[in-house]
Amino acid sequence: MLLHRCLHCLAANACEVRFDKKGRPYTVCKVCWTKAFFQSLDPLRGVAVVPQLVESALRVRATDADYARRFDEQIAAMVRWVRDNSRPAAGEKAAPLGDVSAAVPFDEAKVGT
Repeated sequence: MLLHRCLHCLAANACEVRFDKKGRPYTVCKVCWTKAFFQSLDPLRGVAVVPQLVESALRVRATDADYARRFDEQIAAMVRWVRDNSRPAAGEKAAPLGDVSAAVPFDEAKVGT
C-alpha cells in the first residue's frame, strides 16, 4: 500500500489509492475520510506529483512567515468561499459549516512533516 499526503486535509502518509469493484481508481484519506474518484488512470498523474509539491510548500511555510501568511490566507479564502456559496438542497435547512478559517486553518499536528 502506497501512502501519500492527503490533498484535502494535508495529513502526511494518510491517503492511499484504491480500486472500486469495476477497477476504477480512487483515493481515500485515513484522517479526513475524503474520497476522490477518478474516471481513468490519467488524473493519477497529479496524485503522484502534487503531494511532493505540497511537501515543498510546507517546508517553505515553516521557515518563511510571509509565505506562511499567504498560504494560510489562501486556505481561509477557499473555506470562506465554500461556506458563503454552500446552499441546502431544495426544501432542506442548511447545516452550518464549521468555522475553520482561523489564522492557521488546519491542524498542524495532523499535517506532520
